[in-house]
Amino acid sequence: MPNLTCQAWKSLTQFYEGEDFIERTRETVFARLTSTFYKGETSKFDFEKYINVHKTAHRMLQDCNFNEGSGLDDFKSGIRPEACLEVALTTSRSNPTYRGFDHLVAFLSAEVDQKKIRGQQVVSSTNRRVSSARTSQSAKPTPNHEESTESCVVEGKWVYRKSYPKKEFRSLTKAQREAVIRMHKEHRSSLQERKVSAVQEVSHHPPSDTPDVQPSSNKRKADAGSVGSFIHNRRSRK
Repeated sequence: MPNLTCQAWKSLTQFYEGEDFIERTRETVFARLTSTFYKGETSKFDFEKYINVHKTAHRMLQDCNFNEGSGLDDFKSGIRPEACLEVALTTSRSNPTYRGFDHLVAFLSAEVDQKKIRGQQVVSSTNRRVSSARTSQSAKPTPNHEESTESCVVEGKWVYRKSYPKKEFRSLTKAQREAVIRMHKEHRSSLQERKVSAVQEVSHHPPSDTPDVQPSSNKRKADAGSVGSFIHNRRSRK
């Protein structure tokens, strides 16, 4: 019985601390490392999580006394170009200060934080410009419309008496669409009234330059049957 207990203990020791344990741990660690990449800050995976993956792998290899955990301090190969840290990586390669894992992590973390701050500043600046542009558009008509085009503000937006594309017209609110339709109706009614007024004015005042056709008073007239006497008298005078 004691022999069986000793044998079982040796088997457990071999499983959890022997060569099999070291081999399984090594395969697990390097499978994780070769499939883990840092491509930039995202909501699901950031630089801090990338660092923790390498720290955990480093401790696991140290626990199983595999190569004393060395070879993991340089985790730069997993940082992809999409992360935009190439300048920082080049600096770290040429500076002996960043050859240790802790120093390298501190340096790259500072670079990542600076990129995040800069990105937030760019987003904030872009949002301010967009907000300013929208405020300007709501305050006055856009330069794409002539000043003579009828327009009005409905629910904080300028609408115009024009032919809107179907998709753009549908994007307007109900009140804005009704305002556009009303402006078109009023414009057509105004045109019709001007046409009727013009026709009435012409009918009451005919054009003054129409010539009156009058028979000429200078022409000599002859009654029927007197043509012969007329010719005879003219010849006698000669």
